[in-house]
Amino acid sequence: MIRSNFFQITLAAFCGLVLQSQANAANAQPQTNPANAQSVTFLPGQHLTPGMGLRSPNGHSLVLQFDGNVVLYNSKRVAIWSTNTMGYEPVQLIMKSDGNLVLYSTIGQAWASNTSGNPRAFLTVRDDGNLVIYRSGSQTETPYNALWVSGTSGR
Repeated sequence: MIRSNFFQITLAAFCGLVLQSQANAANAQPQTNPANAQSVTFLPGQHLTPGMGLRSPNGHSLVLQFDGNVVLYNSKRVAIWSTNTMGYEPVQLIMKSDGNLVLYSTIGQAWASNTSGNPRAFLTVRDDGNLVIYRSGSQTETPYNALWVSGTSGR
């Protein structure tokens, strides 16, 4: 549905929340990678606000919770990774154009992937349970192209 200059995509229902991603018309929307339907991609400039999330095709979900924590849940709704930032008042989780994934709270930066210096890098939520930030221009999502990995594959 189109509202003002915003696109709203409902990605999944999870724990009573509707996991959504909003991006203004100038930003691309999180999407399942058509060449590799085993992940969902979060592109530079895209952001999540509290209560929103991303979901891979088989049900792994990355959620920016209202308590300030960013949590990756497996398809059985078990938490398998988090930023350990509970207690911060979250504002947004953003994939910055410099390649850094950053969680901002009301008092500033609460967490970062420390992958800046990699323009147009992107985040994927993979069906194997991994969160991965890949360098820009990666035609294949291989370990060589990975800049940061959550280490949660198979969980």
